[in-house]
Amino acid sequence: MFTAPHLRFCTDLLGTDRMIHSVDYPFVGNAGARAFLTGSGLSEDAQHDIAHRNAERLLGL
Repeated sequence: MFTAPHLRFCTDLLGTDRMIHSVDYPFVGNAGARAFLTGSGLSEDAQHDIAHRNAERLLGL
């Protein structure tokens, strides 16, 4: 079950192989970033794609 409808919209439209999750607001801690993905209802594999695999592939890391 998805807890974030806007994330569900994005995954349905783009697929998890074309998404990167990041935090770029320097005035708030990053603790919620991980919780957002782990509580999203996405499979663990999809979470890893969005959290780091897609960026690694894009940047050739």
